[in-house]
Amino acid sequence: MFIRRNMELHMLEKHLSGFQMSTAFVYGRRRVGLSALVLKAVHNSHLPCVYFVSTETTDAMNAELLTRSVEEILQIKVQSDRGVKGALSELLEKANTCSVALVIDRYDVLRRICPGIDDLLIELISKYKSRSGIKLILCGADNKDLSSAIQDHSLLLKSMDLVLRVNPMDYADASQFYPGLSSEDKIALYACFGGVPYYLQNLEQSSARQNIIRLITEPGARLEDEVTMILLNDANKLNNLHETLASLAQGNSRFSDILASSHVTSSPTLVDVLDRLVGMQLVSREFAVNETCNKKKMRYVISDPLTFFYYRYCFVHSGQRVSTEPDQFYDRYVKTDFEKWYLPRVFPYIVRQFFLKQRAMGYLDFDDIGFYVYHDAALKKQAELDLVIRKGMEYIPVFFRADSEPVGKSYVDSCFEIAKNAGIQTNRMIFVAQSFSVRPREDLMLIRTESLYEY
Repeated sequence: MFIRRNMELHMLEKHLSGFQMSTAFVYGRRRVGLSALVLKAVHNSHLPCVYFVSTETTDAMNAELLTRSVEEILQIKVQSDRGVKGALSELLEKANTCSVALVIDRYDVLRRICPGIDDLLIELISKYKSRSGIKLILCGADNKDLSSAIQDHSLLLKSMDLVLRVNPMDYADASQFYPGLSSEDKIALYACFGGVPYYLQNLEQSSARQNIIRLITEPGARLEDEVTMILLNDANKLNNLHETLASLAQGNSRFSDILASSHVTSSPTLVDVLDRLVGMQLVSREFAVNETCNKKKMRYVISDPLTFFYYRYCFVHSGQRVSTEPDQFYDRYVKTDFEKWYLPRVFPYIVRQFFLKQRAMGYLDFDDIGFYVYHDAALKKQAELDLVIRKGMEYIPVFFRADSEPVGKSYVDSCFEIAKNAGIQTNRMIFVAQSFSVRPREDLMLIRTESLYEY
């Protein structure tokens, strides 16, 4: 099942059209659907395709696998005795007049097994660019083996006609994997599985609770080891990663709070750990909409929902998860906290995506959206509003309820008071909830959660 990815698919299909050689570099975090996207684009192009998947073996074995694919698809004999680099050189020499897609999947693996492959490809692209019909696509996971090419904007990337980063799907596209569910279940499922197609394709058209138990929390669940496997594959070592993620999952977002609660031994060590997690797209740095350049007000959050859920519930209750019956474990350790603590922290990111989509389609006009920091005089400490829209010098608070409780007059009045205490002078507010017992006013925009999915 292939869902959405219309923009990325269009870019790749355009890359595959035409007569001259073209090159593309497609990358993203693990499980994001890189291979499926590339295969779909190649299928739509109707080009013959040599699809080579690098394996965790030797250069000689990979060369043999590559030459087999070439011979099967193109009926061209290519020698494998000079390794992958020799096979690629011979392939481009013999097939330079063919209009064919050459896909090298798991390029991150090949890069580790075959030192110097970047330089060879740069040389081959330069040599055959004007006289070959090959459409070259390099596809790989954004991990430690590929990070130097991406972060340093290497010569290889500069030689590419198309560099395409594939991100997890947004909440609306992700919901196409579970179209028949209620908005409440859709929100809960995105809060756990995010927009990663590999996770989403395993969901059933049943309640969020049933899917969470079946795929994450019960012993032997399909995704029970997914988070730790990604950490093992993408990080050189796990020192302090578990401690840092566990601290973040408990709600610590400031550097000093993470350091104090995570048992990481020093500030430089924590800086290194957080940098690695940000690079792996598991954690993000966020700046307040009213303090966009103030690093002291910056916060760290787990940006991958499955990682967040795992460290909030499974990691800290690992023994109980194995020894307790699955339904009892969910009811005892997940249910209440998930509804009262976890969802209210993830729901703002869904609402934020909704407003960004509205702006992209021209329905709304604003400059920024994110959290807002202020000094709470009563508590004598820094406080935050989860979501505020900034347009010029005006700030418009967005309040929301992830539960089924209707938004009524008392709740609206309390939110106006909160905004006033935060120093926000505004004549309008936005509320997002399942239902309302108040009517829209000139100063009150009301958005039902079900309308978040009306695209």
